[in-house]
Amino acid sequence: MDGLTYIKRGYILLAKKIQKSKIYHMRRFHREIWVHLLINTCFKQKQGKNRLERGQLYTSYAQVAEDLHWFENKKKCKYTHKQIENAFKTFRNEKMIVTEQKPRGLIITICNYKKYQNFENYNNQRGDAEKSENIINLNGYKDKNHNQGTQWANQGTQISLKNTENRYS
Repeated sequence: MDGLTYIKRGYILLAKKIQKSKIYHMRRFHREIWVHLLINTCFKQKQGKNRLERGQLYTSYAQVAEDLHWFENKKKCKYTHKQIENAFKTFRNEKMIVTEQKPRGLIITICNYKKYQNFENYNNQRGDAEKSENIINLNGYKDKNHNQGTQWANQGTQISLKNTENRYS
């Protein structure tokens, strides 16, 4: 494993094209609730009493408000029921989610979850890494073995800096 430590509890993929989407320019609580939903959505199917498919989560307005609380001057603050309801309504209208009312909560299905949370769908970025002469691993060292480096890049453990040097110099 070359000294790398895995980060527990997983990750989400967030496409850069979100910058050109409506949600990027919505009110702050919409964006925060959206990321919260993505983080808490099932990556794999869950079996049992509360069976959920990949791309679904079970929650309630009260749970979202509690999960996203913050403190101002030692006072606990939360989003209101109306703010969360408004965000969910916006997400439904924009065809970002589908909700199903259940006793004591909602099952939320994230539309296009499988598309955006599949590393294979970000193929262009890996293609750039394969062509690049300038591959740097996450520890910041240039890769001495280009072939092995592109293999790691395909697994998501490396980044390519191709075409970025001129942009920022």
